[in-house]
Amino acid sequence: MNDEQNFQEAGDRDDVVIPPPPANGTGVVNAEVAKTKISIEAVAKVSLLVALIGSFLPWARVFFVTINGTDGDGIITAILSSIALFLIYGSKRALAREKTGQVQLGFAVLGAGLTAAVYIYDFVNLTSLSDESSNEFFEITVQPQIGIIVGSIGAVVGTITCSMIWNKRRNSKTTVVHYPTK
Repeated sequence: MNDEQNFQEAGDRDDVVIPPPPANGTGVVNAEVAKTKISIEAVAKVSLLVALIGSFLPWARVFFVTINGTDGDGIITAILSSIALFLIYGSKRALAREKTGQVQLGFAVLGAGLTAAVYIYDFVNLTSLSDESSNEFFEITVQPQIGIIVGSIGAVVGTITCSMIWNKRRNSKTTVVHYPTK
């Protein structure tokens, strides 16, 4: 049974309509591919926004007292992550003016890296405080909260994605691909 007979048999039924295959058998006719690819720039912007929001959330809990990020180094992380976020937008504007935006992206990588360093330093400091205090007679528990965890993840992902964008624009090469013809 060939394709044409299969098509005719399927066409006899009223509920299923199956189109015939293309004549050359190698292409898809009038098919559109949905755009589902998430850009690296979008991931960088969202992750730095998460790092910015993490600056204002609770960072630690000691007994019944919650310590917010803005009580300490959260102000530094908020400033650094917002600067990095604005520099990413600035590099996008530089691309619109037919420039590479390398300077803006370089400082965005620096800002995101410093944000990640502050978050990681404070996170390690919090966990070491809870380890040191367990030797005392009266145990003090210091628990890291959602702000420092989410902010650390956002800052690290932001640093990685900003450096990926910077490297991608630095090494932008046009590659021409020639497909073999039959």
